[in-house]
Amino acid sequence: MKCVWLLLALAACGRTELAFDSDGADAGVEVDGGLTSSCVPIAESAFIARWNDAAQPVPEFTWTQVDDFPHPTFHGGGTAAYTNAAGVLSRMLAAQGDACFGTLMDRPWKYGCRTSMCKTVTLRAFAIELCRGPSSSLVSPPTRSSLCTACAPWGC
Repeated sequence: MKCVWLLLALAACGRTELAFDSDGADAGVEVDGGLTSSCVPIAESAFIARWNDAAQPVPEFTWTQVDDFPHPTFHGGGTAAYTNAAGVLSRMLAAQGDACFGTLMDRPWKYGCRTSMCKTVTLRAFAIELCRGPSSSLVSPPTRSSLCTACAPWGC
């Protein structure tokens, strides 16, 4: 588990090297020859909990399993489903201020695996799709605008 946490810490912080104390304990993340502890990784469960906090107004979009992202395709697939999903994502992004959060936006999340249509999506790509991709027409204009504004700091 510790190895997984260290790998997640490196990936979440966008770093490639760890620095260690003389006793071998992790002393921080080395950045261009310097040491920083300001980047705190977000575990997948905490990331999903943030999604679920944002999903409280629309409980059908609660994310219950890591490999079962609540994609709107499996919640009716129409305008209401895509608008609700965009609203959840917008609230999640607007409430988030941690710079390490962005890396988990690029993690491939599985959805549809309970059916024969198992696929993956990153939340950054999903946000881009809902803001200005073909699915944007399925999102109400106020929700789309809110999502695009909340997503801008994350590069989507």
